[in-house]
Amino acid sequence: VFVMDGLVVGVALASIQRRFGLPEGELQWIVNAYTIALAGFLLLGGRLGDIYGRRRAFNTGFALFGMASLSAGLAPSVVVLIAARATQGLGAALATAAVFSLVTTLFDEGRERSRAFGILSGVGSLGVVAGAVLGGILTFTWGWESIFLLNVPISAAALVGSVLSVPE
Repeated sequence: VFVMDGLVVGVALASIQRRFGLPEGELQWIVNAYTIALAGFLLLGGRLGDIYGRRRAFNTGFALFGMASLSAGLAPSVVVLIAARATQGLGAALATAAVFSLVTTLFDEGRERSRAFGILSGVGSLGVVAGAVLGGILTFTWGWESIFLLNVPISAAALVGSVLSVPE
């Protein structure tokens, strides 16, 4: 979902630009706010997972991501949208770092762990494709807001799944 979210917005940029009457220069910040926050906080996310627990970091990241996605989908202004995108990136950084750490600790070294990382990589690759396709379908059908609102139930499902099945 984090890979997909980085790409899905590209398809919706023209609709967002029309909605807020943005010049080209400001439009790029909707993409950059997410990417910069994700890259900038990834190491911190890993360290927080070490200190406070991997599952807690994962859950905190997904909760932030889900709430920021709701804010982005309901954004009344471009400033709120950009701030929500940066918060999405922060949440994605926390959860992404925790996912890699969880896979490393939950799966035994060797074939089992290699398989788990292979599945994780495959799902990430699907996010690339889904980002473009889903972004187009959602933007055309329900408007640009829907690309962000879709993340809310996904985040809720990830949180419930984590609480029910991921040990600390």
